[in-house]
Amino acid sequence: MARYPLTFQALVDEFHRLPGIGPKTAFRLALYTITTGRERTGSFIDALLKVKNDIRFCRQCHFISEQEFCEICSSHGRNSRLICVVEDIQTVFSIEETGVYGGLYHVLGGRISPLNGVTPDMLEIDGLLERVRNSSPAVEEIIIATNSDIDGEGTALYLAGCLNGTGVKTSRLAFGLPVGVEIEYTDSLTLKKALEGRNRYGS
Repeated sequence: MARYPLTFQALVDEFHRLPGIGPKTAFRLALYTITTGRERTGSFIDALLKVKNDIRFCRQCHFISEQEFCEICSSHGRNSRLICVVEDIQTVFSIEETGVYGGLYHVLGGRISPLNGVTPDMLEIDGLLERVRNSSPAVEEIIIATNSDIDGEGTALYLAGCLNGTGVKTSRLAFGLPVGVEIEYTDSLTLKKALEGRNRYGS
C-alpha cells in the first residue's frame, strides 16, 4: 500500500480536524489544495489569515464582527427591546435566514452541561443580565433559543430563573422544533413557525 508524503498527510489530518469533515472529504480537500494553482491557494490562505486577524466578537452580543459592535447591534432598524438568546454563532445565521426576526441577539458561547464540565459561569450569562438591567431603551422580552435537548432545556430553565423578577417577559422557542433536534440543522420554515409560536415562561 502506497504511503502518502508526510506533508500531504499532515494537511489531510488538519482538514479532518474541522467539524463535519470525514477522512474521505479531508483527503479530497487536501488533494484539491495541492493540484489547484498557487494563486487560488494563496487567496485561500489570505482569507484564512484575514479572518483570524480581523474578525472579533461583538462587545455586546458576542456575535462575529469586524468592529467593536456587530452590524446587528449597530443597526437602527432592529428592535432593541427584543433579545434572542442562542447557544452559538451559527444559530444566529440560521434564525436570520428565516427573515422574520427583527430583534437583537445574545450568544452564550455554549450551554450548561454538567456531564461535560460546562458551568453557568463559563457562559456569557452575566453579560445578558447586565444588558437586561442597563439597556436603554429597556429590554421587554427575552427569547430563549437554546436547543431542545437535555442540556439546552436545562440551560433555558436556568436562564428563565435568572431572569425571573426582572420584569422582562421570557419566552422559549417551541412550536415546530421537535425534541432532540439542533437549531442549526433546522430548515427556515420550521424556525419561522417556532419563532412565531414561542411559549412564555412564568406569568
